[in-house]
Amino acid sequence: MRLAHEEQYNNDADASVTDEFAEEAIRSLETAVERDPQDHESLFYLGYIHLFMRDNWERAAPYLERAYDLDPKDPEYLIGMGWVHSQNAEESLEDAQTAVTYYEESIEISPMPLAYNGLGHVLSNGINDQIRAIESLEQAIELDPSYVSPYHNLALAHARLGEKEKALEYYEGVYELTGENDTRRDELREELLAIDTINIQDDELAQ
Repeated sequence: MRLAHEEQYNNDADASVTDEFAEEAIRSLETAVERDPQDHESLFYLGYIHLFMRDNWERAAPYLERAYDLDPKDPEYLIGMGWVHSQNAEESLEDAQTAVTYYEESIEISPMPLAYNGLGHVLSNGINDQIRAIESLEQAIELDPSYVSPYHNLALAHARLGEKEKALEYYEGVYELTGENDTRRDELREELLAIDTINIQDDELAQ
């Protein structure tokens, strides 16, 4: 099993269904790792679930690191290491640069929207290189136009450059791709309103 992107299992899903799926998956994957501690794919997906479906960074990191140690040339495990170092990218330039290295190595092996989005996110938030971030995020969308996260990150990158119209364009992209009860639009709205380099008013953002 391979991920298209980190929204593959939790995009617009009912919270109770998502929680039930996560618990069942964790039990199954933990059993697989108990049977075979070298099962790097199960280790990776344990890390994925704890990070993106449980928002538990401390539980996720050891699984992602173990998967990478067992197969350091797997492009998804390289992305996992990018996630590991991206967690502190805004506070640590060293972590941000390390995350960039892992994402770029993954892209060299197998270009995937997941890696381009991770690279764009850390370039924008950790390195503050909005131009390179935009290039990477646009590549993620070219590979998968239904992938919401790059639209979110592009709206923020353009806002940080003071490019209001582009920021609003990608905000609309998030609005069009997400469901009625999806919280990602509200999260992006708050982030855009907080950026000082652009004067977006609340009534300019679709409700």
